[in-house]
Amino acid sequence: MSPAGERLAGKVGAVRAHLARRAFLAAALWGASGVGGALVAAWLLAGSAGWRQGSALPLALDLGALAAVVAFAYGVRWLVRRRLAEGPVARVLEESTGLRAGLVLGALELSRSVPGGLSEALAERAAAEAAHALEGPAPGLAGSLGTEVGRWVRRGWVALAGVLAVLGLLAVAAPARAARAWGGLSSPLRVLA
Repeated sequence: MSPAGERLAGKVGAVRAHLARRAFLAAALWGASGVGGALVAAWLLAGSAGWRQGSALPLALDLGALAAVVAFAYGVRWLVRRRLAEGPVARVLEESTGLRAGLVLGALELSRSVPGGLSEALAERAAAEAAHALEGPAPGLAGSLGTEVGRWVRRGWVALAGVLAVLGLLAVAAPARAARAWGGLSSPLRVLA
């Protein structure tokens, strides 16, 4: 790969890495909100006397939360591989900088492999011009994908804050009930037996 191609690939990679970090932060926030939701459900389902001995609900809540976390992890993995792949990110970079459609991805592809009949100097020039147009920090170049991922992060913070507020209220309003309900989630087999 040419030096300009490496610079261009580095810029695209930096934006992809920035978006992936933000997507994983959003996933962690939403995952924590989901776990908090399971704790709220446990408080509601356990009742004031705690879990009935032999109840399978704590185990079902734990397994449901685990399944949700696994599904969420695979969903984020899919998102990063598909929506934050080189092609979609290159299109967003073009949109955010006003470059012609296909210029960034085309320059990347040419910098990796110059087809017969095409001048390597021309491919190098295309990569250099594209890299020059992508000056600036990765967050500023992320365009509409950056806005979308930022929205996921903001909503994740709001969801987590809401769940934590509800959990705090439940713990303060009925601390013994909260301890019994949440204790059953930490040892669901003991409740089931």
